[in-house]
Formats: sequence, structure tokens, C-alpha cells
Amino acid sequence: MFSSEENNMSNETTIRASLHSEIHKLIVRVHHSFEMHDQQELKQLAERASNSENAHIWESMTIVAIHVLDAIGKLGPVNGATVASYLGITRGAVTKIARRFLRQGLIEKNFLPDNKKEVHFTLTALGMEFFKAHHELHDKLQNQWSMYLDKYDAAELQTIVRFLSELAEFGMSPGD
Repeated sequence: MFSSEENNMSNETTIRASLHSEIHKLIVRVHHSFEMHDQQELKQLAERASNSENAHIWESMTIVAIHVLDAIGKLGPVNGATVASYLGITRGAVTKIARRFLRQGLIEKNFLPDNKKEVHFTLTALGMEFFKAHHELHDKLQNQWSMYLDKYDAAELQTIVRFLSELAEFGMSPGD
């Protein structure tokens, strides 16, 4: 026969297992929602440029590529290793995207006066147009997020921040 304490522990274990399962399902759902959001963002950016001679560039963009362009715009002049570290992607991915951006005229590469080996990237005028269009869309989305989050009080927001920070770190660590 189980003691009251053992029953409480068993109930707690069952409840926690159920909540873990629900949280996992919700994380997967949020992930899919963000993937759909990313596709919509790309579509909106391409539609904005549909009258432009550079619409084909938007259509060839991926979310990672847009974030590389954004990082170069924010951090530039910047080397590929710094962009990779900033975004949490490989240097090889940055190199591949940077080559495409160079061909498309979105960025240019420069060398430091005292170091002819290290390449730094900066946005061209065309790259700056893309950077600004991306930021206009993000500002709009940021306002939507702010309105959505206004329903939570400061303590709830702190819990959300803590959870998301820990989740981001968990997602960044290699699996066992």
C-alpha cells in the first residue's frame, strides 16, 4: 500500500510528465509557426521589390542570407568569422552567402590597411536598400510583438525572458 507521500510524488511525476509533453508539443508548434513567418517575411520582401529590377535577388534570398546581410549592415565593416559568431552559424555558411552577395552587388570586400589577409565586408548602396527594407519590416513586426506582449505584467515577462533565454542556450548546445 502506498503512503500519502508516495501518492503525492506519483501524482507530481505524472503531472510533470504530462506538462513536459505539452511543452514539447507547443515548442514544435511555435517552431513551425516561425518557419511559416519566415516564409511570409521573404514573400513580403519579394513583393515589395516586385516592381524593382532587383526582385530576383529577394526571390533568391533565404532567411539565413537576410540575417547575414543584416549582420554586415549592423556590424560592418566586419569579417566573416565575426558574422558567423554573431549569428551562431558556420564560417563556411557566411563565406558561401558572402560570395553570392558579392556577385549580386549587395556587399563589397575590403582589406585592412595593415592586414591584407583579413577580409572585411560592408554593404553597397544596393545592399543598404535591402538592409533598410528588412528593417522596416522588422520594425513593423516588433510593434506587433509589443502589442501582443502588453497583456503580460512585468513578472510574467521576466519569466518568459528567462524561459526563452534558457531555451535558446539549450538549443545551442550539442545533443548528447
